[in-house]
Amino acid sequence: MSVEIASFDLIRSTEFIRNVIEQILNTNSYDESKVDQWSRAIIDHCQRFFSQTHRSLKTIVSTIILPKQDEQMHLGNACLWNYALDGSTIIK
Repeated sequence: MSVEIASFDLIRSTEFIRNVIEQILNTNSYDESKVDQWSRAIIDHCQRFFSQTHRSLKTIVSTIILPKQDEQMHLGNACLWNYALDGSTIIK
């Protein structure tokens, strides 16, 4: 008995994520009071997409929203991940 493992569709996922971000953020100026609302909306859309298109894969969705003029930021993250199987994408 063989088990077929689905792979991460990088192109389709990146296009979807970019569209969600553009729809939510491009028409708004940075407003610190709305950052939580925007983050939640982006994460919710992405999680629904991944639950429908990548059911057999684990997903982690995180957001960082900063004003454009902020140049300094440090972020650390670590996880056990098989990039060949699980994939990954970053949208700037």
